[in-house]
Amino acid sequence: MKRILVADDLEENCYLLEALLRGSGFEVQRAANGVEALEMARQAPPDLLVTDLLMPEMDGFELCRQFKREPTLATTPILVYTATYVRPEDERLALSLGATRFMLKPQEPERLLATVQELTRGEDKGLAAERERQEELLRRHNAVLTHKLGQKLRRLNAELSRRDLLEAELRQNARLRRVAARLGNLAGWRVDLTTGEITWSEELGEIVGTDPGFRPTSATLAHLVAPEHAEMDRMNFEACAREGKAYDAELEILLPGGGRKWCRVIGQAVRDDSGAIVAVEGALQDISEFKAAERQRQALAEQLLQAQKLESLGRLAGGMAHDFNNLVAVILSYADFALRELGADHPARADLEEIQAAGKRAGHLTRQLLAFSHRQPLVPEALDLDQVVADMHAMLHRLLGESIELVVRLAPEPAWVLADPGQLEQVLMNLALNARDAMPGGGRLVIRTEFLEDPGRRRALFPSLPDGRYVLLTVQDSGHGIAPETLVHIFDPFFTTREPDQGTGLGLPTVYGVVRQSGGEIQVESTPGEGTTFRICLPRIDPLPQVPAPQASLPQEQHSGSILVVEDDPAVRRVAERILRNAGYRVQTAAHSEEALALSQEAAKGFDLLLTDLVMPRMSGLELAERLEKLSPGLRTLFVSGYTDALLPTEETWQANRAFIAKPFAADSLTRKVRELLDARPQPPRSSD
Repeated sequence: MKRILVADDLEENCYLLEALLRGSGFEVQRAANGVEALEMARQAPPDLLVTDLLMPEMDGFELCRQFKREPTLATTPILVYTATYVRPEDERLALSLGATRFMLKPQEPERLLATVQELTRGEDKGLAAERERQEELLRRHNAVLTHKLGQKLRRLNAELSRRDLLEAELRQNARLRRVAARLGNLAGWRVDLTTGEITWSEELGEIVGTDPGFRPTSATLAHLVAPEHAEMDRMNFEACAREGKAYDAELEILLPGGGRKWCRVIGQAVRDDSGAIVAVEGALQDISEFKAAERQRQALAEQLLQAQKLESLGRLAGGMAHDFNNLVAVILSYADFALRELGADHPARADLEEIQAAGKRAGHLTRQLLAFSHRQPLVPEALDLDQVVADMHAMLHRLLGESIELVVRLAPEPAWVLADPGQLEQVLMNLALNARDAMPGGGRLVIRTEFLEDPGRRRALFPSLPDGRYVLLTVQDSGHGIAPETLVHIFDPFFTTREPDQGTGLGLPTVYGVVRQSGGEIQVESTPGEGTTFRICLPRIDPLPQVPAPQASLPQEQHSGSILVVEDDPAVRRVAERILRNAGYRVQTAAHSEEALALSQEAAKGFDLLLTDLVMPRMSGLELAERLEKLSPGLRTLFVSGYTDALLPTEETWQANRAFIAKPFAADSLTRKVRELLDARPQPPRSSD
């Protein structure tokens, strides 16, 4: 049997070629690239090499060259079969490097087989010409004989021609059936009930992994079916052999190497002329690929369902947090109003301070809820990383559970960075949840902040970061660790090693994105069985100057300017109006965007500043700002929101005349933001180039 080596990096191409060639009686070997093909050929030179051109590691051109350099392979015919390099110069190059024939994909099976058969017979152009000459001589000889034999031989030849056509048709049909069986992973089998003889097709032997020529026995069948399906298969066969009941079932078979395959088994009874059942025969189809595809579709469907559940929970959490932020803003503001009216020795002052502290804690919890649901407004600010970690300690302890020891080691002095606090809380939460999953039986999680002052250590850990001052955040667990082949993919979006209903593969990519957006880098080390360490390096900034807390007994600084407050929540609207009026501003309020537009058109000189919620019915705050800025080009806009799914303005426009403050806000924070925005000088427009 002639042996053919097929080199192609596409599995489906190799599969189709193998099916076609095996169906025509060839032995086929497959290689995924030129390097693998060359090594296989050195061990056992093939009768023919069929190679693609575009392959990894070693392409088809180089493979042709290497074949001609090897003494044992130099005379091996090479058929280049490609769909990528199709130009005439590509064919000339392949032939110059040693290729015998050059064919473009796809080809008709008959033409491809004819070429393969010609090359495996060792025919080149000279041999083909000699064959044509010999055939011409035979044709002349036959013509002489035909002339001598006369009418009788002509009638016989006509009969033979018709027979040849029928035989060719039968052979073609048989070949197509073999091709169809191989492409469809189909095979036939038969059990003779009178003799006990078992026969199966060559394709079935290939499916179950037996050697060519293997003769199956009853013992073979007994060890072929997986134990959990053996009883069902036995009952189906006996019912068919006894009652003639056909069956169609799916089961797993055991392979000689220890693997398994899913197969579909169809059986039917065979009867003799008297109607007695004498055999059971049927077909077996390898459906492993269908089963794998079905599992993948099911996993994707479950992952989509899980993502939809998370999205729904996130929207619910965001909506609840938005309303809760409005309530907290009102509570904090009225507590502040009352504190400003009371003296330092008033007996109710301590109670109001407790209310104010509880309101601030509620606002902090809301921010954590928004960070968890990915709906926290992304506004970087100067913050102490030590304080962020300390504030998260209680929540992380609840998330980890009693079986995991949480150790926090903070830098000796405040570690100031420029980042969004909600984003950093989300980073810590994601890393802590991953650590918890890596320690199902308990363990230890260490969170440490420190100043990365040694340039050599910084370059060793984060070689891509420029020189400068940095803060290092380390999250280290004692869990089962991450395998090297998995470690290289942990920051890839949607990559996860969890079950479909246990994660979406977005946690660590989100961590990576937050760190990079904050100007830092993240690095991970892990050893299976010894735990995992994440290191996050963020640029260090100068600490903010200490601003003394405002004294309740001191009068507020008075300011001037006209402000339009647009807020759909009446309580929040009243609070904002009172804060700004107390600060000396002229204030008008609107419950929605249409009312705000009407007030702006009625105002003689317009407004100096628009204070608007981002999320409102009818028209968003961003759209309202854009419309009012067209009416008043010098208008400043301060956006307020507890969360938003909408896009904030671009950075260029933001720096010029817009700012943002998150709910809940304190009175001093609001007035300070308004003052900064009104005092800012207008930015010149950028040139068009």
